[in-house]
Amino acid sequence: MGVWQPTVEERRRLSDQVALYCYEQARQTVMESRETLLRLHEHYPMVLVSNFYGNIQTILQDFQLSEFFHQVVESAVVGVRKPDPAIYQLGVDAIGLPAEEVMVVGDSYGKDIVPAKRVGCHAVWFEGPGWAPEEVDRSLPDYIITHLSDLEKILL
Repeated sequence: MGVWQPTVEERRRLSDQVALYCYEQARQTVMESRETLLRLHEHYPMVLVSNFYGNIQTILQDFQLSEFFHQVVESAVVGVRKPDPAIYQLGVDAIGLPAEEVMVVGDSYGKDIVPAKRVGCHAVWFEGPGWAPEEVDRSLPDYIITHLSDLEKILL
């Protein structure tokens, strides 16, 4: 019995199917979150702090999210990556408020919640499956949510 060896065309077709599936899942998640972001945007200035590659503006525009963010602090642009608390300080500076008046929402305990708290921000942990197991102090975040719409119960 031999091992199946896909042709170049079969690999291309399969990789296209996987890419399309991932893109559609991301688009569906964004559409579900869009209404929450719109309502939060009506009440609060928002800054996006992200470990990204220099093209986050393109992604935000593609998913029609750029209108929600006052500014974007992107690691590849500013030269600081999470979990360095300095990237969160840049976000605080961009929003123009004292850290104790800023709420950080992040899905990574170690890369978002811990450094945001070190800067002095409040923090909401969007808990979900992580990339790797990590030790968590569930008392560190001010709130723990499992769906973005849960923010409305906290902030609105």
